[in-house]
This record gives sequence, C-alpha cells and structure tokens, in this order.
Amino acid sequence: MVTLLRLSAAALVGVVVPTTPAPAATLFSAPQVITDGAAPYRLARNPNRTLAFDSASRLHLVYWSGAFLETSIAEPSYVYHREWTAGAGWSPQVSIDDSTIDSGSGPQHVGGRHPSLALTPDDTVWVVWHDHRHTNEAGNNINNLEIYADRKPAGGSFLAGDIRISTTTNTSIAGDNGYAARVAALPDGTIAVVWYDFTRGLGNNADIYVRHSDTTGNFVGTPAMEDLRLTDAAAQGALFAYSIPDVTVDAAGKLLAVWTAGFGGAAPVYFAAIPQPPAPVTVETLRTQTAGYDDAAKIVTAPNGDVWIVFTDRTGGGHDVRALRRPASSTAFEGPIAFAASPTHIERHGALAVADDGAVHLAWVDERDGVHVYHARFAPGTWALEEETRLTTESGLYVRPALALDGDGRPHVVFEEEIGSGVGAIHHVRAVETASARGWELYQ
Repeated sequence: MVTLLRLSAAALVGVVVPTTPAPAATLFSAPQVITDGAAPYRLARNPNRTLAFDSASRLHLVYWSGAFLETSIAEPSYVYHREWTAGAGWSPQVSIDDSTIDSGSGPQHVGGRHPSLALTPDDTVWVVWHDHRHTNEAGNNINNLEIYADRKPAGGSFLAGDIRISTTTNTSIAGDNGYAARVAALPDGTIAVVWYDFTRGLGNNADIYVRHSDTTGNFVGTPAMEDLRLTDAAAQGALFAYSIPDVTVDAAGKLLAVWTAGFGGAAPVYFAAIPQPPAPVTVETLRTQTAGYDDAAKIVTAPNGDVWIVFTDRTGGGHDVRALRRPASSTAFEGPIAFAASPTHIERHGALAVADDGAVHLAWVDERDGVHVYHARFAPGTWALEEETRLTTESGLYVRPALALDGDGRPHVVFEEEIGSGVGAIHHVRAVETASARGWELYQ
C-alpha cells in the first residue's frame, strides 16, 4: 500500500513543490450502528448491489436477518429495505419478503436471504433474493429454494405480494435450489435477474441462470429453467459449481456478469457478457487463486464507461485487494492494479466505486492492526493513492463493506459486524465534509 507522507515546511527547503493544489481530503462521520440488535442482521454474501443513491439523493439499502447457515419457521429470516437522506437520516426498516409456509396451523414466516437491489430511471426500487417458502422441514428448509422479487415506486410502497422469478419442481434436497440473486435495470426497460442454481439435479453442479422481464418491467409466464441457463458446470467435472454472481450494465446497455466457483477456498474469477434472450455464454477466466465464495469478485461500470472488477487475490496464500479495468474503448481487461496490497497483512472484501472525475474509491477490511474497515481514494489514470482513512475506531469482526457515492462524489460505506452469539449489526459511515489539505492534517 502506498503511504502518504506529510512534510514540515523546513523539510521542504530545496524541494520543488508542484503548483497544482493537493486534492481535498475527506472527513468521515463516526460509524453509526443502524440496526437494533434484536436479530442477527447481515449484508448479502456479495454486497455490491445492496447500496445505491437514487436521483433524489435518497440512499437505498437492502439487508437481511437470520441464522447464517439455515432458515426455518422456528428461526425465520427476513429481507429488509431502508432509505437514508441527509435531512431525515435512516427510515425504519421494512420487511419486504412475503415468505410464508403453512404446515397445518396457518401461514408462518420462513423468509428470504441475501438480497440485492437496482434502481430504474424513475427511481423504482427493485429487490431480489432467494426464498425458502417452497421448502419444508423434512428437507431442512433447503430443498426447493426459488428466486423472488419485489418493487417499490418512488415515494410508494412495496407490492402486497412478491414476484416469482424462478419456478422449479424437484423437491429433492439435491436439486432445485437457487441462490444469491443479483438484479440490474437495463436501458431498454427490462429488469435482469442473475443467480446460481442446482436445478439440473446433478449433485453439486450449479450453473448461472438469468431471467429478463419485458420492457415494461413485468415478468410474464413461467419459462423453463433450461431456457434460462447460461453455463454448463457439468462439463467442468462431477463436483463443480459456479457460484456467487455479480452484475453490471455497461455503457452500451449490455449486461455483464462475474462469478466464482465452489463453496470456500481459493477459486477463479469468471466473466461473461449475458445475452438477451438467454443463450449459452463463452466463459472467460480472468483470474485464478482469488478469495472465491467467501469474498467473491464485484463488477461496476464507471461514469466514463470503464468496467472495473475488484477481487481479493490469494496468490501465494496472501489476501490482497486488487482490481481489473476494461477501458470503455476496449474489449479486454487490463491489470491487475494493486490498490490495497501488502505482503505483511491481510486485506479482503474490497468494494469499489468510481467518481465522475475518474477517481477510484475503495473500501475494504484490513487486518494490519486488528480488524478495521478502511476507505481510500486513488487519482484518475495514475491510480496513485491520494488519501486513506480508517473508518472504524475499534477492532471488530467486520465483513462485507458496500460502497456508494452521492451526487457530489462523497462516499458512503455500510458494513456488517459479527457481535457474539451469531448476532450481526450493520454500520453506516459517510463523508461529512471536505477539508483543505492543511485542515486535513489536523484530523490525522
């Protein structure tokens, strides 16, 4: 990691000082716990599409609560949405998954998990998740997970009932489980949902699937799952699974996706452009030996059309946050760029956003001195470190930061913390003002 040096006036004698002023530095709020401690609150396993600003400067967040490994009527999970504005702060959390099971004594909530969101040009909020309402206790409530969605117009409420995205019929515990859905709004008005699914019933083989709405945002009919499949994991081996996708829409309006493989340990980063209507894709392996399932790659499109992928590199056993960039004028990724990489400590869970001026903002979990969440800004083009800030005041079990920039380019970061006995809390940190370079030093 590049280190910032602050030199006294005496130390600058004989040094030619550039006339270009140093970039203004960012002052951040103290971390605010925005959850109430009544449940184990969590961000999605891939939190990249869980935090976004709309055109009215409202910050939208989706998250969930429940046990990390299992969901049941006895311990249901819930999907939540909240909004933040500078004047009002955070709105109350709203449970949006109408996920119930009737086991003979009336409907009881069982729940959804790992949500993501997308905003349309008219500020309609779309949320998708994987849902347990079609499972049963005999299958440990993991024998038929389906993908569901909900939507809310600007200033309105979510639907009284949810929208079913996937429809499968195999109730065996070995098949028909869809997971970790990601959602994107395309320029033609369609909504695209991408997830990984075991619907082929081939043991641990899981493939990447996509479903598009029509151009009015409606999901019409019940397409066959085979018509939605993009990959052929079975061709990779008997125990191979694609998993944990992420999506973005490029400057040309094309849906792009990354994903990984397996359920833990080092794994590749895969990439493909997603066709509409769905068809088998050419899968490109961009990197190997990355953090994979527990810290999967994330993909974003910059305002200038560049496409960025951020991942945790585990080459040689380390954990270093790096990025790949595909310039808007190119079809190939450059890199990797070692934004947060050190041979002496662990960095992971990188989240990346690009400002209008091309500066790259990065949030990540860093273990150089305890476990903390950091933010850094890097100069456009050169990617030189301009500033770095530790956002957390005390070491904690922090994971999965999500990052969004407001209309003025100020970063907001939310992240999850494990707080004993499986209880999780969601924190929010935001840029509160920009200081002069001289004033900035007073805060370090």
